[in-house]
Formats: sequence, C-alpha cells, structure tokens
Amino acid sequence: MYCALAVVVCLIGQICCMTTIPPSTHHPHRPHESNEFDQALFYYDALSHQMVMKRGDTCYIEKLKMSTRPQVHTTDGILKLENDLMVLVAKGNHTQMSHDDVLKLSIHVEHMCASQDVFVVSRPHHHHTTTMMPIG
Repeated sequence: MYCALAVVVCLIGQICCMTTIPPSTHHPHRPHESNEFDQALFYYDALSHQMVMKRGDTCYIEKLKMSTRPQVHTTDGILKLENDLMVLVAKGNHTQMSHDDVLKLSIHVEHMCASQDVFVVSRPHHHHTTTMMPIG
C-alpha cells in the first residue's frame, strides 16, 4: 500500500514539474547583444613618411603626402590621419607588400609588422571618360 502511494506521489511530482510557467510580462524579452572588442595600433614613421595601422594579423601602410605630414604633430591632426587610414582600409585599394620591401622602407615598420600580412592602401582611382568633339 505504501509502495503504491509512493509511486502515485512520484508521478504527481513529475507531472507538476513538467509543466511550464508562462513568461512574466513585467520585463519584456530583449535580444541580447554581445560585447565586441577591436583595437588597432598606429605608427607614423618619420623617415619614410608612412602611416601604419596594425590590426589583428595585418598591417596597412599609407604614404603620406607632403601637405599632410605636419598633421602628425597635433592631436587633432593625428586623429584625422588615423581616421583617414581606417577609411582607406575599409574602402580603398589594397596592394600586398613583401617583407623585403617593407624592410627597405623602414626597419621600424618591418619590426612592427613582422610575421603580419602587409598591404599598401591607396585611394580608389575614378576613371573619367572624355569625349573628343571636333573643333570648327
């Protein structure tokens, strides 16, 4: 008799535990965003006038124009150059560079980019079409 009672109590317990509780409407369910982290290291090589960005296992190099070189010496200027380089990495042309060529460029850049893929970045060239019109 006690054995049958124990079996009935266990069955009732299992049935009660198997039911689901409806979600509470006090806190609406929001999808969970995951945290993201990324970092980049920037370096200006004064001898070769190259701006370098190292991100992950890749280095990106941009040769600065003479007119933009003085900007590296101001806080706003260096931030603008770093931002411009990030835009070039995202939207510009990439040409892979060998480590021998990087070493010829600068031993400091080669040290920074050792065992990394290295790309020279440049602005995309917009092709213009010209139509020749007869004169006269």
